[in-house]
Amino acid sequence: MLPQIDAPAQSDLFEPAQLRRQAMGDATLMHEVLVMFRDHARALIAELDATGDLAAWRMAAHSLKGTARTVGAHVLAALAAEAERLAAGGVCPQGPDRTALLSQLARTAKLTESAINEFLPTL
Repeated sequence: MLPQIDAPAQSDLFEPAQLRRQAMGDATLMHEVLVMFRDHARALIAELDATGDLAAWRMAAHSLKGTARTVGAHVLAALAAEAERLAAGGVCPQGPDRTALLSQLARTAKLTESAINEFLPTL
Protein backbone atom coordinates (compact mmCIF):
# COMPACT_ATOMS: atom_id res chain seq x y z
CA MET A 1 0.00 0.00 0.00
CA LEU A 2 1.34 3.42 -0.97
CA PRO A 3 1.89 6.04 1.75
CA GLN A 4 -0.75 8.78 1.68
CA ILE A 5 0.56 12.15 0.47
CA ASP A 6 -2.61 14.17 -0.07
CA ALA A 7 -1.54 17.01 2.21
CA PRO A 8 1.96 16.36 3.53
CA ALA A 9 3.30 18.68 6.17
CA GLN A 10 6.14 20.95 5.06
CA SER A 11 8.42 19.28 7.62
CA ASP A 12 7.62 15.87 6.10
CA LEU A 13 8.47 17.08 2.62
CA PHE A 14 11.79 18.56 3.69
CA GLU A 15 13.31 18.81 7.14
CA PRO A 16 16.33 21.14 6.96
CA ALA A 17 17.50 20.11 10.43
CA GLN A 18 18.21 16.62 9.10
CA LEU A 19 20.62 17.91 6.47
CA ARG A 20 22.06 20.55 8.80
CA ARG A 21 23.14 17.75 11.16
CA GLN A 22 24.61 15.75 8.27
CA ALA A 23 26.53 18.80 6.99
CA MET A 24 27.54 19.90 10.48
CA GLY A 25 25.96 23.28 9.82
CA ASP A 26 28.08 24.05 6.73
CA ALA A 27 25.73 26.20 4.64
CA THR A 28 27.81 25.88 1.47
CA LEU A 29 27.81 22.10 1.72
CA MET A 30 24.07 22.08 2.40
CA HIS A 31 23.46 24.19 -0.70
CA GLU A 32 25.59 21.91 -2.89
CA VAL A 33 23.92 18.76 -1.54
CA LEU A 34 20.43 20.13 -2.10
CA VAL A 35 21.15 21.22 -5.66
CA MET A 36 22.63 17.79 -6.43
CA PHE A 37 19.67 16.09 -4.72
CA ARG A 38 17.13 17.91 -6.92
CA ASP A 39 18.90 16.77 -10.09
CA HIS A 40 19.54 13.26 -8.81
CA ALA A 41 15.93 12.76 -7.67
CA ARG A 42 14.63 13.81 -11.11
CA ALA A 43 17.04 11.41 -12.82
CA LEU A 44 16.13 8.49 -10.56
CA ILE A 45 12.40 9.00 -11.05
CA ALA A 46 12.97 9.16 -14.81
CA GLU A 47 14.95 5.92 -14.55
CA LEU A 48 12.10 4.26 -12.65
CA ASP A 49 9.69 5.44 -15.31
CA ALA A 50 11.84 4.13 -18.15
CA THR A 51 12.85 0.72 -16.82
CA GLY A 52 11.04 -2.58 -16.89
CA ASP A 53 14.03 -4.37 -15.41
CA LEU A 54 13.48 -5.51 -11.82
CA ALA A 55 17.12 -5.04 -10.73
CA ALA A 56 17.30 -1.54 -12.25
CA TRP A 57 13.97 -0.60 -10.60
CA ARG A 58 15.18 -1.82 -7.22
CA MET A 59 18.53 0.02 -7.50
CA ALA A 60 16.90 3.30 -8.57
CA ALA A 61 14.30 3.05 -5.79
CA HIS A 62 17.01 2.25 -3.24
CA SER A 63 19.15 5.20 -4.37
CA LEU A 64 16.19 7.57 -4.26
CA LYS A 65 15.25 6.36 -0.79
CA GLY A 66 18.78 6.88 0.52
CA THR A 67 19.31 10.32 -0.95
CA ALA A 68 15.87 11.48 0.18
CA ARG A 69 16.56 10.29 3.72
CA THR A 70 19.93 12.04 3.73
CA VAL A 71 18.41 15.44 3.00
CA GLY A 72 15.33 14.93 5.17
CA ALA A 73 12.76 14.42 2.38
CA HIS A 74 10.65 12.01 4.42
CA VAL A 75 7.57 11.55 2.22
CA LEU A 76 9.67 10.98 -0.90
CA ALA A 77 11.83 8.51 1.03
CA ALA A 78 8.72 6.60 2.15
CA LEU A 79 7.45 6.31 -1.42
CA ALA A 80 10.86 5.20 -2.67
CA ALA A 81 11.00 2.64 0.15
CA GLU A 82 7.65 1.25 -1.04
CA ALA A 83 8.98 1.03 -4.61
CA GLU A 84 12.05 -0.78 -3.30
CA ARG A 85 9.91 -3.10 -1.15
CA LEU A 86 7.87 -4.12 -4.18
CA ALA A 87 11.04 -4.93 -6.10
CA ALA A 88 12.49 -6.88 -3.18
CA GLY A 89 9.34 -8.98 -3.32
CA GLY A 90 10.05 -9.73 -6.97
CA VAL A 91 7.54 -7.25 -8.39
CA CYS A 92 8.33 -4.51 -10.86
CA PRO A 93 5.06 -2.57 -10.84
CA GLN A 94 3.09 -2.61 -14.07
CA GLY A 95 -0.09 -1.03 -15.37
CA PRO A 96 -2.18 1.18 -13.10
CA ASP A 97 -0.10 0.39 -10.00
CA ARG A 98 3.06 1.56 -11.76
CA THR A 99 1.34 4.66 -13.05
CA ALA A 100 0.01 5.52 -9.58
CA LEU A 101 3.37 5.00 -7.88
CA LEU A 102 5.29 6.99 -10.48
CA SER A 103 2.70 9.76 -10.33
CA GLN A 104 3.02 9.96 -6.54
CA LEU A 105 6.81 9.95 -6.78
CA ALA A 106 6.81 12.74 -9.37
CA ARG A 107 4.24 14.82 -7.46
CA THR A 108 6.08 14.41 -4.18
CA ALA A 109 9.43 15.20 -5.78
CA LYS A 110 7.96 18.41 -7.20
CA LEU A 111 6.52 19.42 -3.81
CA THR A 112 9.82 18.56 -2.14
CA GLU A 113 11.75 20.56 -4.71
CA SER A 114 9.50 23.56 -4.04
CA ALA A 115 10.17 23.26 -0.31
CA ILE A 116 13.91 23.05 -0.99
CA ASN A 117 13.77 26.04 -3.33
CA GLU A 118 12.08 28.07 -0.58
CA PHE A 119 14.78 27.04 1.87
CA LEU A 120 17.88 27.65 -0.31
CA PRO A 121 17.85 31.48 -0.06
CA THR A 122 18.00 31.19 3.75
CA LEU A 123 21.43 29.55 3.64
